[in-house]
Amino acid sequence: MGSSLSYFSDSNSNSNDELCVEQKSDSINIISERVVDSKTEEKEEKSKIEYTLSDSLSLESTESLKQKSSYVTTALLLSSKRLITGNSDGKLVIWDLTTRKIESILHEHKSEITTIKLLSPEKIISASRDSKIFIWNLITGTIETRLLDHSGPVTCIDMITDFTGSYVVSASEDHTVKIWNLDGLCIKTLMGHNIELGGILILPGNKIASIGNDYSIKIWDFILGTCLQEITGSGYCWTKLSYGLISSKIIIGSNNTNKSNSIKIIDTCTGFTEDKQLNADKNCITKNFCLDSNNIIYTTSISDNRIRTYDITSGVCLNTIIGTYLISSCNILSPTQILITDVNNIAEIWNIKYSF
Repeated sequence: MGSSLSYFSDSNSNSNDELCVEQKSDSINIISERVVDSKTEEKEEKSKIEYTLSDSLSLESTESLKQKSSYVTTALLLSSKRLITGNSDGKLVIWDLTTRKIESILHEHKSEITTIKLLSPEKIISASRDSKIFIWNLITGTIETRLLDHSGPVTCIDMITDFTGSYVVSASEDHTVKIWNLDGLCIKTLMGHNIELGGILILPGNKIASIGNDYSIKIWDFILGTCLQEITGSGYCWTKLSYGLISSKIIIGSNNTNKSNSIKIIDTCTGFTEDKQLNADKNCITKNFCLDSNNIIYTTSISDNRIRTYDITSGVCLNTIIGTYLISSCNILSPTQILITDVNNIAEIWNIKYSF
């Protein structure tokens, strides 16, 4: 890529130093210092990215979040001062990033939160494996609208807008894609997959791409509800599907244990599929990744405490973020922030600064 990247912190610490902090009794305390690994491995280019820790939140800091079985599954930045996390137990937790305390907990879902979308500064949409989608009023903390037509777990949702208004698009393990108005009415059901759906993407031109757990893809016309294109998949994803979009190309993590450090790039215009090898060590697991707006891919590992970042164009490893414990997930909060959580339910927010 033609841009250089650097990371910054709101604190006055040096660029290679970071503070590991822990929350106790709803207050944050500094407990140790640690340093980001800036060394390159044998096949890595000279480091192009520096990281510094902005905030860290203990997600087991209150009685309601204390159970070990609960972990963060998704997250959304509401504003520069507020964060909401979705948990495996169905809770939505709103954090005040100024005080580093929990602001409120929304608990109506009965199973894992799969997606959170911002509808307005006062409203969010949440989807869950309990098959339900809710529109929440964040001021009152109540549900305004319930979208209840799916018969299986809702794996993901997205928003689409045309001249008639805004709509919710959802994918489910009931093999269907549904389009909803904001009053909770399902206005279209798109059927054609013969397997559970793990992903949904909005393509240029208001087209919808649905991704099956067998890596099959269908491209739909949003207005007519007709299938425009089918791309045959292979294999099966037994875990949560990782995917992203670059222009008209869909990026999917590999499910092949022999190619765990590769990604699939599917051109939705031509249907051409490419297996892209990342310049990675054996611990890079691309079936667990997130993709930012600058074509940087963040991969998590099931065997160590690192997140590896790659230039998706060249496949070169740019740098490595070292966590305190085994890393469980990574979420892109915004073009300038990522959220990393570990198996001990410590969530770290990292600020990013891009210089071109």
